[in-house]
Amino acid sequence: MQEWVQDTGLITGISNIEIEETVPGKYPVNKLEITDRAKIISVQVIPVGAYVIAAEGRVDIKGYLGKESVVFLKYGGPVIVSKVNREVNKVSSLYDGITTEGWYWIEDKRMRRAYLLDKKIFLELVTRVSDYEFR
Repeated sequence: MQEWVQDTGLITGISNIEIEETVPGKYPVNKLEITDRAKIISVQVIPVGAYVIAAEGRVDIKGYLGKESVVFLKYGGPVIVSKVNREVNKVSSLYDGITTEGWYWIEDKRMRRAYLLDKKIFLELVTRVSDYEFR
């Protein structure tokens, strides 16, 4: 994410924070901070946890307009399994588009749309949470 911001004119910095989860307890993580030279835009990329439902980790991208979440998904993504009399009746993927293991932005949970995070999507998310326009 730091590399994706390098040629935009924004400044990045890393700071250490501590998060707490039920299973591992408290542990240190790095938080990415993104600002412009005048410190008008301020976006933080904050790890939320490694133990989250239906994913292998979650990171929040926060700005003054709100937040967007990105989750780490394994190939195929999470599935819903229905059983009848202890036998698997149906297995269906929770999200469409999980073609490889990686970080995904879930655009719409009801429509099941997931997108592999890349530079373009990341910068769009920064714009959503901060209203900063990239040129």
